[in-house]
Amino acid sequence: APRVAGRAAGARAAAVVCRAQETWTQAAELRSLSDADIDAKVQELESELLNLRIAKATRKEFKTHQFRHAKRTVAQLLTIKRERQIEQGISARDSRRMEKRAELAKEKAVLKDMGVVIQRPKSTKLRYQKAQAIREARGKEFYVVGKDQ
Repeated sequence: APRVAGRAAGARAAAVVCRAQETWTQAAELRSLSDADIDAKVQELESELLNLRIAKATRKEFKTHQFRHAKRTVAQLLTIKRERQIEQGISARDSRRMEKRAELAKEKAVLKDMGVVIQRPKSTKLRYQKAQAIREARGKEFYVVGKDQ
């Protein structure tokens, strides 16, 4: 067998293949994570993807395979999360609704900690009813102009 740098060619190729396979995250490893850990890991990988996009846009040096690894791991994590929801009998619609509500609650908590008060705008119907009640309380004479002069 031909020798490359003191090794057989087949041994070197096997070492390269093993090293490449080690970097891929296995789904079995990810299944042991809790739902909160999965959410945190997804958020971490999304920020990593953003940093990679910034590095690419600014023409900095980066390893292009990291895009594929991060995207694949995010997809695996989200798939595992969805599988768990299916086991619990949660529909896709309910899942999206729960995520949206959780995100809203998180935003409200942050604003509340900052001392910001959020009030829903009053409906047009309620504003009209309130104005109507004020007009009735004042009486018709209040709105007549120039009668006493």
